Amino acid sequence: MKKKLSKIHSDQLSRIKSNIEESYLFFEKNRQYFNKMRNFVFNTTITDDQRSALQTMEMPLLEFNVIESYISRLCGEFSKQIPGINVFADPTASIPPENTIKFVQNHMRHIITNLRSNEIYKDILSGGFSGLKVWTDYRNPKSFDQNIYCDRVFDPLLCGWDPAAQKSHKGDGAYCFELIPLREEQVRNKFGSEINLKNCFNSGFGSFKWGFNSNRRNFVMICDFYEKKSRKTKLLELPNGMSLTEEEYAEYLSRFDKNFTDIRQPMKPVNSRITDLPYVVRYRLIGDKILEYRETQFTSLPIIFVDGNSIQTRRGGDGSDIEQITRSYAHNAVGSQKLKNLAGQTIANHIETLTKHKMKISVDSIPPQYLEAYTNPQMPNNYLYQQYSEDGTRQYNPPMEVVQTPLPPEIVSIFMNAEQTIQASLGSYDAALGINKNQLSGVAIVEGATQSNAAAMPFVISYLSSLQQAAEIILDQIPKIYITPRSMPIINSEDKNEHVTINDPNDPSSPKINFNSDDLKIEVKAGVNFEVQKNRALQMFIDLSQALPGMAQIINNPKGLSIVADNLSFKGADQIKQLAEEASKKMDAQKSQPQPPPPALLKLNLEAQKIQSKSQNEQTALGIKKQDSDTKRMEMYAKTENARLKTILESQRDQTERLVHGINANLKTSEMTHKMRKEILDSTTDLLDSMQGATQNHSSLPDETDIQNFPQNE
Repeated sequence: MKKKLSKIHSDQLSRIKSNIEESYLFFEKNRQYFNKMRNFVFNTTITDDQRSALQTMEMPLLEFNVIESYISRLCGEFSKQIPGINVFADPTASIPPENTIKFVQNHMRHIITNLRSNEIYKDILSGGFSGLKVWTDYRNPKSFDQNIYCDRVFDPLLCGWDPAAQKSHKGDGAYCFELIPLREEQVRNKFGSEINLKNCFNSGFGSFKWGFNSNRRNFVMICDFYEKKSRKTKLLELPNGMSLTEEEYAEYLSRFDKNFTDIRQPMKPVNSRITDLPYVVRYRLIGDKILEYRETQFTSLPIIFVDGNSIQTRRGGDGSDIEQITRSYAHNAVGSQKLKNLAGQTIANHIETLTKHKMKISVDSIPPQYLEAYTNPQMPNNYLYQQYSEDGTRQYNPPMEVVQTPLPPEIVSIFMNAEQTIQASLGSYDAALGINKNQLSGVAIVEGATQSNAAAMPFVISYLSSLQQAAEIILDQIPKIYITPRSMPIINSEDKNEHVTINDPNDPSSPKINFNSDDLKIEVKAGVNFEVQKNRALQMFIDLSQALPGMAQIINNPKGLSIVADNLSFKGADQIKQLAEEASKKMDAQKSQPQPPPPALLKLNLEAQKIQSKSQNEQTALGIKKQDSDTKRMEMYAKTENARLKTILESQRDQTERLVHGINANLKTSEMTHKMRKEILDSTTDLLDSMQGATQNHSSLPDETDIQNFPQNE
């Protein structure tokens, strides 16, 4: 059940309709100019008044439109351009992980590459302006995940912006809107069958009506009105330099309490101030009723004005209101195109009114039998005539050739030179360059086409300015929309479409989209792969390879060929690039593996191995001979050494025997001496015992000196 709209929002209807009327009328002349120029370029270069005048004068209704070819060529060159997108971190803020920055950049390339840029560029070249829109929607009817989209608006003439906006993309305005025509039954199915739509067909302003009939069907204009507002919020500064609102800080405390249960404490604010945070609301309404009100996640107006080459002017002089005048690429060539049409129509009319009969002659002078020669001039014949009348009283004038009045040469010159005037008006000089002494220079043609691109660069710059605004809006939406794990499309640095899984908690390499959009900056600039620039780069490669042999070697390897393939624009260039990349990978893989030598080198290696083997065999034989000689020499040395050792052993044995004999002799002598001393001691003991009774004769006993002097046997 749809929620009932509150009175505070429904009361805004009068104010919103007043803003829509102000914006629509402010831009009314530019809308008329858009229709007129688009009709002039792509439909017809003859106006209704000119058509009526030509029919009145019975002039041919011919036109010679050459302007569309210039616009088509620029659109063709633009279709081959890929805008350069660079996402980088703000050095003054917290820097997100590198894989997150890379994902944002590659996903942004996917979004911008897939929008209808060629249609937008055609709008600004032919009509002077266009519109671009950023929105979010569910991936499919059964999904809860939303994606971010960006594309051309339904109709640039049904969009409006705040007249007070000053920037080229009008993102600094207070509001914008888009009108979408829906069939009456569609409106009832979407917003309820009880809705009253009768007043829509009776209300409007200027040429605009809230309801209209087309092809027997009733259509109602549904308006999406976006308004920028702001709310005062307290901003807190943390010690690490981060700035959070009170709501964000409360969420930070909640996450901190949930993730950390230890003694760590959350950061406390060190500063605070009151700030105005912008947000965008959307009113959806019809002519007499507001149907919906919703506060969006946008902080900038999502409908972007794409300027061509407009100017700000005061048509009434000083003191009058400033008006924005949009201009088509063909703005200054309209007069030249009309002049070419007029000259061509004059030439065609002259051809139509050429006299078919070349002779002037009186009827009476033509003999009847020769009448066919005059009425059928294609038949080869002589012109015969009757000089005198039958009665001879009257002389007839001879046949005279009718001379056609020539067309003034100025008209032919105007028709032939009008295209050069148109080229000068458009700033396109490529068709006039390259002719020097009747020689056509391809380099000059390329340079001329580059000058044509330069003449259209104001339109490219305006388009890129609007694309920059769209990219900033998308960047602001990414961390708000991509909050769940999912697979997202990207275009990588090699211009290949891939899918990347984001926010996967089980994959450390998965990009985590949890950054603050203010932490990243984005830059959109013109790409370098215009068709003409590709041709120029290819020619530069050729010149460098001829002038510098080292450069030729660089270009001739697979990696260099891959760069050259990027600048090729013929059928199959992508396959050549792919083959060059595969060859480069194969070469890198071969470098990491041992490579077999060429056959000639194998033959040389085999012969060298044979010579080396023969030399080794000879050295082995010599070694064996030397070993035999050494063995014999060792045997002789061993025999000599054995004889010498035998002699030494025998000498030592003799010495040992003599030593043992001397030792034995000494032992025997010692035994004998001991025996003799023992005998003397025993004799002395017996003598002392015998003298114990004769103590009176003590003086006659021998003393110790006498015993010591007793002779001993040596």
